[in-house]
Amino acid sequence: MTTTRWIAAGVVLLGATFWVGCGDSSRADGRATAAARLIDKGLLSDQTAYQPAGGGSGGGSGDAESQVRDRIAGLIAALDDGDVIPVVQAFGGRAEELEEVLVNQRSVQELLERVLADTFDETAVERIRSAPIQDFRTQQSVEVVDADRVDVTPNLFGRIVLGSRAPEVMTFVQEDGEWFIQLDELSPDDIEQISEYHKNLNDGMNTIAEAVEDQEIETLLGVLWVWEQIRAGEAPDIDQADAAAAAGAKKDGADEDEPDEPRDIRKPIRP
Repeated sequence: MTTTRWIAAGVVLLGATFWVGCGDSSRADGRATAAARLIDKGLLSDQTAYQPAGGGSGGGSGDAESQVRDRIAGLIAALDDGDVIPVVQAFGGRAEELEEVLVNQRSVQELLERVLADTFDETAVERIRSAPIQDFRTQQSVEVVDADRVDVTPNLFGRIVLGSRAPEVMTFVQEDGEWFIQLDELSPDDIEQISEYHKNLNDGMNTIAEAVEDQEIETLLGVLWVWEQIRAGEAPDIDQADAAAAAGAKKDGADEDEPDEPRDIRKPIRP
């Protein structure tokens, strides 16, 4: 129980340095870039195929889309590695009020991951990290508004940082050749509610770690079921976790036309 006691006792608050403008793309002269955006509007039926003369990081909707997709891929790779800091930095310092909250949460999750790795294996850690982004991998939609603005749904990174306060659309804007996630000014009430959201997640991870160590949850499916409930803001029944997870997995994997009893495939089914 030592690991869980560390969690319950509190988490060491770490510092995180925010920086902006880390990319290697360069922009053309301001006047040339502005002129390029006015050229050929409507000349091509497929604007994604258009590249203005001189190129540059601000040119063409297709260019903007590819850059934002690359940016997203890099942030997801960071999450897969368990690093939330690049996601916070993607807001360009506008989420710095949440810096301590997010770093605190990451340290709590590291302790949970240690419990899962010791009890199960590293696969459990990978599954916990990837759970929040599974839907985003399959449902990602990218819409180019203009050369400096791209809308993406669902708002994966907003949900991770802002919780229920995140808007439905995640808007990337280009500033000085870098793509950042747009974030409106956060009010004190916003900060309080977002902090409460992350506190609940931390408490939930504490609950999972204790339940795994006490063998109240014995399967990885049970862990993932509880984690999903917690992220949805619900209070899961730990005693029912393994059974509920197994039932859900059976339902998701079962064919509706499949008979309840195994059938000898050599014998045809009679009408």
